[in-house]
Amino acid sequence: MLELSIDQRGSNLVRQVKVRPGSGIYQTSHPPGSLGLEVPQTVAAKAGHKLTVPYQLTRSSNRPDTPTKVSITAQGLRVHGDAARTVDCVGDRATGQFTLTGAPGDYVVQVAAVGDYNRPIGNVAVHIAAETSAGDTPRLIAGALLVFAAIGVTRWGAVRRSRSKKPQP
Repeated sequence: MLELSIDQRGSNLVRQVKVRPGSGIYQTSHPPGSLGLEVPQTVAAKAGHKLTVPYQLTRSSNRPDTPTKVSITAQGLRVHGDAARTVDCVGDRATGQFTLTGAPGDYVVQVAAVGDYNRPIGNVAVHIAAETSAGDTPRLIAGALLVFAAIGVTRWGAVRRSRSKKPQP
């Protein structure tokens, strides 16, 4: 990409600019290409469970497609797989995701795309809840019932044995 600008500082130092034929520089009515990146605003999961941060790339350009690098910065979280990857061909749209795990807490992760155009960045709020929840209650109750049943069977057996050992008149 070539950008040409002429600043006027003081007197006119440049009187004219000529673009020579065959130089490869030409005027076009096509706007410059644009790379778009969409990510969710928030993602949530429970501690110990994997969570995904999906992304979608969009491209608008009349130029040939080129590889685009997509990366994630997730401080305090573990990224499963590569934290940066290359999308060979975006076309009109390309999708992907990053997989993360972490300790309970709130985090902000950043997804960035780098191609031949602009460099979009998206921030995602990540909430990881503690593992204990109402979903664990039935398991805890069942475990307590089993413990009480085992204690009851053990005591009942002990009482029965002690009664059978008593001398009969």
